[in-house]
Amino acid sequence: MDRDGYFSVVYKPEVKMFINLFTEAEIRKYLENAGFRIMRVERREPKSGMEFPFNKLFITAQKL
Repeated sequence: MDRDGYFSVVYKPEVKMFINLFTEAEIRKYLENAGFRIMRVERREPKSGMEFPFNKLFITAQKL
C-alpha cells in the first residue's frame, strides 16, 4: 500500500510514528497462509481528529 510512512502522533504532534499499512486482502492472505480462519471482520472510519487518518480494520481469527 502506498500510504506507509511517518504520521504525527495526535497528542504530541512533534513526534512521528512509522505506520505500515495493509489492505484487507493482504491481511486476509497473511492470516490464511499462517493457518488462521477468519471469524469476524469490522471496519470503521477514523474518529474526528483523535486517530491516524485512515480507516480501521479489526479482524478476529482462530488458529486452525
